[in-house]
Amino acid sequence: MLRKRDTLSCLCFFAAVLPAPLLAQTAADGLAWEANVRARYEHVDDDAFADSGQATTARLRLGLRYRFDDHWSVLLEGAGVVAAGE
Repeated sequence: MLRKRDTLSCLCFFAAVLPAPLLAQTAADGLAWEANVRARYEHVDDDAFADSGQATTARLRLGLRYRFDDHWSVLLEGAGVVAAGE
C-alpha cells in the first residue's frame, strides 16, 4: 500500500509541476511545446461480475505546436500510458 501511495504522490507532483515550464516555452517563430500529465485511479465494483477491478495509471502527452497564422496551427503529439500500481 505504501508503494502505491508513493507512486500516486509522485504522479500528482509531476502533474502539477511539469506542464508549467513546458507550456511557457514559446519561440518567436511560432513553435511551442505542450505537455499534459494525468494521474488516474479507477475502481469498479459491479454486481454482474464476480471480481472487482482497480487500476492506477499515468498518462503523459507531449506535443509540438506550430502556429503559422492567427487562426491556423499544426500539432504533432505523442502520448503514453503506464500502470502506476500492481
